[in-house]
Amino acid sequence: MGNEFKDFHYPFIFIVLIIAYQISAYCFYLYFRYKKEKLKINNISLAFAFLYGFGFTGIVIRSINSYYIDDLLLSNLFIKISHISISIAVILFLLIISQKYYNELIDIRITRIVLFISVMISILIFIINDIALFEILILISLVIGGLYMLFFHILLIQKSTGTIRNRLLSVLIGDIIIIFIVVIGTERHPYLFSSDVQDIITLLSNPLVILGQLIVFYSIYDFPIFLEFNWQENILNLYILDINRLKIIFQHNFIKVNEEELISKQNSKSHNIIFSGGIIGMEKIVSAMTKSKESKIEKIRQGEYLILLNQGENDFNFLTYCILVKKDMVSIRYVLKLIKNEFTKLYGSILQDLKLIEDKESQIFLEFNQIIEDIFKTN
Repeated sequence: MGNEFKDFHYPFIFIVLIIAYQISAYCFYLYFRYKKEKLKINNISLAFAFLYGFGFTGIVIRSINSYYIDDLLLSNLFIKISHISISIAVILFLLIISQKYYNELIDIRITRIVLFISVMISILIFIINDIALFEILILISLVIGGLYMLFFHILLIQKSTGTIRNRLLSVLIGDIIIIFIVVIGTERHPYLFSSDVQDIITLLSNPLVILGQLIVFYSIYDFPIFLEFNWQENILNLYILDINRLKIIFQHNFIKVNEEELISKQNSKSHNIIFSGGIIGMEKIVSAMTKSKESKIEKIRQGEYLILLNQGENDFNFLTYCILVKKDMVSIRYVLKLIKNEFTKLYGSILQDLKLIEDKESQIFLEFNQIIEDIFKTN
């Protein structure tokens, strides 16, 4: 690229770096925001934080070297520093994704093979002095890394649902633009393109990378928490109990059942008393054993299923939120807490005196079914 274009690239280079750091910082924010929920899948946010932060630092250093550094020794130093930064980004990302938990998403043996190849290529790039071999290794590493990233991202989209799926699809579009431009635009490839074509690619590379970054940043903004794979398939029923009156005040079924059977079950007073009374009785047993009225059961085995419980708080401690599941999952407990918060926020004034709506609960709380559906669509 001729010297006349140096000033053109200068502002774009720093815009690329600023946006990359904003994406990285926001991914860190998402990770720490949801860290207390103890969802291992949420480590994906941490992996992408390292990838964007260190990765773009290396890319920008390499761009500065290509456009502005003429001294050979200084140029070699910049290349080594950029290589170290990009290597750290890739290796940290792959280390996080190589945890056993992600075997549900991708065979971690593939991830560990790619990790091993990345480490070996990084070492070779760092120690060799042959420029032609150096460029070939750089291109190989970009191609392998880019293909793995796309493969991983596609699998992640396939496993996701609702808003997360749509957001990840947008992130993928942004990443494809970035990876494509990084592969063909950050290094000159005389064996692939003529000098004039390469000049045009280089001229457009930074604006296109910024476009890809903006798509990614827009997609991850206010990103929902990453929940465990297939968590929705393990939920059967939701019950909200008024433990003072031994009554189910709300019920939502997540499985398709015969409508008449569902109406019959909801109107069954004996079913309400047996279900809620059983839970209350078990809580009393635990309280007696621990000699503490504050002790609450969080899980009850019901045949081959489990009932996960979440007690109402403060003025609504007479409510118990129960969800019938096939297996205990951290994600389902998180969703149950969301449901509790939304229910009390929406119906707080009504819940202060439920006797006023005696036998009208199914009508009053009917719209909460849509709230639950929205929670499931979001996650």
